[in-house]
Amino acid sequence: MNKHIKSAIIIVLIFSMVAILTTFAMITNSTQNVINNEESQNTNVIETGIDLYGTYNQNDLIIKDLIETFSGDEIKIPQIDGLKNKSIQEKINKEIYDSCFEFLNNIEIIDDGTQTDIENFDSEIIEQPTYQTSYEVMANFSNVISINYIVNMSNNFKRVHFNYNLVTGEKLKFEDLFVKDADIIGIVRKSFADRISSDNYWENAMEGDYIASYDENELYKIVRGFMDNEDKDFMFSPTMIYIYFNNSGTNFKMIDIADSISIYTKYLTDENIYENSNIGRKNIFTLVDARYDIFDLIDYGYLEDNFWYDVSFGGMYLPDNTLGGDKLAKIRELEESIISESYLKIEEYREEAKSNSDKFYMLFLSPNVGIYNDSYYTDEGWIYSYSNMAITRIYEKIYEMPIEVYENTYRDKLIDAYRYEYFVLAGGAQLIPESGDGATFKEETNERVYDYVNSIQLTKLSEIFYDDSDYMEVIEMNVKDYLKFEYEYNDEEITNLVKNMKCDLVGNHIEVTIPEIEEFKREITFYEFPKEMIKVFDKEENI
Repeated sequence: MNKHIKSAIIIVLIFSMVAILTTFAMITNSTQNVINNEESQNTNVIETGIDLYGTYNQNDLIIKDLIETFSGDEIKIPQIDGLKNKSIQEKINKEIYDSCFEFLNNIEIIDDGTQTDIENFDSEIIEQPTYQTSYEVMANFSNVISINYIVNMSNNFKRVHFNYNLVTGEKLKFEDLFVKDADIIGIVRKSFADRISSDNYWENAMEGDYIASYDENELYKIVRGFMDNEDKDFMFSPTMIYIYFNNSGTNFKMIDIADSISIYTKYLTDENIYENSNIGRKNIFTLVDARYDIFDLIDYGYLEDNFWYDVSFGGMYLPDNTLGGDKLAKIRELEESIISESYLKIEEYREEAKSNSDKFYMLFLSPNVGIYNDSYYTDEGWIYSYSNMAITRIYEKIYEMPIEVYENTYRDKLIDAYRYEYFVLAGGAQLIPESGDGATFKEETNERVYDYVNSIQLTKLSEIFYDDSDYMEVIEMNVKDYLKFEYEYNDEEITNLVKNMKCDLVGNHIEVTIPEIEEFKREITFYEFPKEMIKVFDKEENI
């Protein structure tokens, strides 16, 4: 080959290589710039599992109902409110809005009374469906949200789920819930396998066969179908993850795979993304589903390194128009007073904890207020009859222990009480001290009676009963019956004993003692008396 031709080929090759390398470098730099930009927007991404001793915050976000009309029916659409970045807020709300209507438009009723997706529907529609919509906020914490949107129709329902990263406004993918190296397929497989086994177990149990098994081929199809779906159907709460594929659904507890779940920390930011900072609860133990529907007030946490407090208050349910405006204001005023009294008790123990740094204190307080009433049900509905007398109660539990006993034993007990039991109970965690473990426990109940309308504490029976009402005869008959059947005294002995009985108003009941019987103590409630005897009864009837 001519040496000039060889030289020309070499020159062309050299320029080609330079061009390729230059282009590659430009692509690499461009890609790196994209990565850098993404990282600069989300510098606080933390890929760690769940800290079982950690805490989290609810989002300072409000979810509002947007009322719209669809097919002649009133429907609800969830809309978020409270983000500083209104563009992101509007983006999320529009996507939810559009998705709800798209979802509704793809549902119809078929002639057997069930519902199906309209795209798979080729039967004649025999009636206009009635739509009832609702939603449940499953998760609203750590800058993420998960909403379960439900449509009820013809004794059936369908649902769609909305999961968002509130920092960017982007939809969360199923994989976003996990750390990068999590065995997601293994987690999904086990969850579906457990569900199929459970379903088969109960189905077979009806026929007397208790073998729980599943078809591996069936399981493979479900798992593969779910994992291959780009738009995986899921929702989550602070404790659970729920996944769906076709007609199959299952769920699993985060605590069982805590090392693989990153959603508690992954989208946290240094800067607060909300307009307000006092809407959501703060410092909740991880893996506690802090939904406070059953209490008017729940407040708990660490005030000092060695002091834990808990106040739970269940306010009174008063049906509409059953208590006049002035009285309602007065009873709410009394409720606030009892709650404030509880917080004074917290400060008392807080000071004690400061003075004893080698000990740990746990204080649980359950204040309560109730109105003495004589409400009853008739064929026409409830008849509400309330008195002007309110009964208050503050139940106090206090644990005291060496610091090391708390760290070695009671810290786990405390967290578990909130993680598994708290919202099943009527307020307050239940911790049972173990004998000889170094912890002491005491409890106390403080009960009082008030004329709440006039803001007066009642301390004497004469302040409750009319003087000519013969209320002492009711007490005497009660005590006589008790002495006869429980102590088997004869009539003469009973007559002599009741002459010396003492009656005191103790808390929300009458306490009767008899000096001749040291252990005798009889508690009589106000419900033993006809309401006509009670001074503060002010009857109001409402149906």
